Amino acid sequence: GSLPPEWSTMSNLERFFFNNTLLDGPLPRAYGKWTKIKELQLGSNRLSGSLPVGWFGMTNLEFLYLDDNRFIGTLPSEFRSWAKVFDLRLNRNLLSGSLPVEWSELSALEIFYLGENRLNGTLPSGYSNWSKIRDFRLQENQLEGTLPSEFGRMIDLEDFNLELNRLSGSLPPEFGDWIKITDLRVYGNNLNGSLPSDWSSMTRLESFYFNQNQITGTLPVQWGRMTSLFTFFGFDNLLEGTLPSLFSQLSNLASVALAINSLTGSIPEQWGNLKDLQLFLLADNRLTGSLPVSISNWTDLWWLGLDTNEMSGTLPSELYVLTNLEVFTISDNGFSGALPESWSSLSNLEVFNLELNRLSGSLPPEFGDWIKITDLRVYGNNLNGSLPSDWSSMTRLE
Repeated sequence: GSLPPEWSTMSNLERFFFNNTLLDGPLPRAYGKWTKIKELQLGSNRLSGSLPVGWFGMTNLEFLYLDDNRFIGTLPSEFRSWAKVFDLRLNRNLLSGSLPVEWSELSALEIFYLGENRLNGTLPSGYSNWSKIRDFRLQENQLEGTLPSEFGRMIDLEDFNLELNRLSGSLPPEFGDWIKITDLRVYGNNLNGSLPSDWSSMTRLESFYFNQNQITGTLPVQWGRMTSLFTFFGFDNLLEGTLPSLFSQLSNLASVALAINSLTGSIPEQWGNLKDLQLFLLADNRLTGSLPVSISNWTDLWWLGLDTNEMSGTLPSELYVLTNLEVFTISDNGFSGALPESWSSLSNLEVFNLELNRLSGSLPPEFGDWIKITDLRVYGNNLNGSLPSDWSSMTRLE
């Protein structure tokens, strides 16, 4: 059903909760008479129409949840009057137009969700007045322009999400003042320039997603201080240079995805200290050198992807301890020597791709223990010998 306009007479109402109740239809403009309302939650319904300009009279509003509905139209500049609002959620709607500059006056804001809409235009630099903002999300819109350096003044930020927009320009060094930031996502834009060394002060940062941009330059050595990093995704950029050995200090790192760049040099032996690694994807770079024996310390690793590099050397038998590996792909390199029989212990393997290398010797019968294997590729090598009958146990092989 719809919201009755007649309820506008409830002039003393302070809290109104109707989340996830299958409501449809428009928001009654007359509810703007609720001048004492503090919390208004109508999320996860089927409400539609535009946001009523007449709601500017809700000057005591603190919480507004209108997320996950079907609202259209633009954001009313008149809502600048909501001086007390600190939690504003309008994400997952069909809202369009630009972000009102006038909303710079909403200085009490702590949580701002407007992701997954159709907003366009630029980010107003005046939003830097939101000195209390902790959570800022505008992902999956059509925003353009640059990241305002003034946002560096948002020093209480913990989460910042602008992924999947059309933003350009560089990453402002001023954001290094975000010493409380834990989750930062700007992937899927047109950002360029280098990774600012000044961001090394983000020592609480746990997740950083900057993949699918045009970021250039090297990985800053100073970022070895960002010891809270857990997820580091920067694939599909224009990064170059070597992997800093000081990144071995990032002891909490679990996921590294830097594929499709132009990184060079070898995998530092010191990176074996990253004992919590679960995912390591550096395919499609220009890496050289061999597989360090020290990566046998990555016992939680389930995906190792180093395809299409310039690596060489023999395959370390010591990797038999990586028993959690499910995906192991090092195709299109220059690895040589035999397939280690000890790798038969990798019993959780599902994908194993060593095609287009220089491997020799025979196919180990012991690999028949890989009963979960579905995809096995070794073509384009110098392997010889017969096909092992013991491999008949690979009943899931496709």
